[in-house]
Amino acid sequence: FLDSDAYPNEEWLKIANIFFTKNRNKNTIIGGPSIPFPKQSYTEMLCHYAKRSFYVTGYLNFRKYKSKSRYCDWLESCNMLLKKALYLKHGGMSVKKYLGEDKELIARMKKSDDSIKVFFNSKLFIYHKERNIKKFLLQRLVFGSDLFNIVKFGNKIKSFQPILPLFVIIIFIFIMLIKINLSTKLLLITGYTGLIQFLIFLDIKKYLEDLKKIFFSLIIINIANLAYIAGNIIAIIGIKNLVKRKFYLRSRLNK
Repeated sequence: FLDSDAYPNEEWLKIANIFFTKNRNKNTIIGGPSIPFPKQSYTEMLCHYAKRSFYVTGYLNFRKYKSKSRYCDWLESCNMLLKKALYLKHGGMSVKKYLGEDKELIARMKKSDDSIKVFFNSKLFIYHKERNIKKFLLQRLVFGSDLFNIVKFGNKIKSFQPILPLFVIIIFIFIMLIKINLSTKLLLITGYTGLIQFLIFLDIKKYLEDLKKIFFSLIIINIANLAYIAGNIIAIIGIKNLVKRKFYLRSRLNK
């Protein structure tokens, strides 16, 4: 599986074929990193740097660069390979899913057969076109609106990672609303905001050295998280379903 705005490296199929030939477990799904096109614009690369941050993509950020190979929970269908028979056996991806059809498929497969493994191979990379800032923020809004499908309240702490931005803003609102004197409140807000920015800075400093890129990436990360939170709010108050119903009724009337 590839996205329409992506293309594989020259060794992609060869590496995959070697893996499937040597690996005894035929129930293995494989994939690899999704890296930007060689000639992306400056702002498009800033969006890529934002996606590499834990504070945007969470524990799945290892898929946005050539990180070390590992077994993982699931892979995005922009870069995924598996045996056709295995795919058909489990009914393929759901056509009813608006988002996360790849994640749902793998979860369904693993629930049905615990021998299924998912392997991330750093050499199995593809080139994936990055969005401009406007489209990137729109994507974050859409991802946020799918909150209830993204969050799986399991026994692992990483299951709660998608609600981290919302949790951060709730604490901020709580500080704003508590009844304390103004100077103390301003001190708490400043300290809390500064701590969040410092943590993001430390994260992106791991892969960026240019201070200008760090500065603009930090700004985009903050705006992206606000867009994601806006999507969360849409999901919580049910606007998403209302909009979907309106589009459905309009399409029926047009017919």
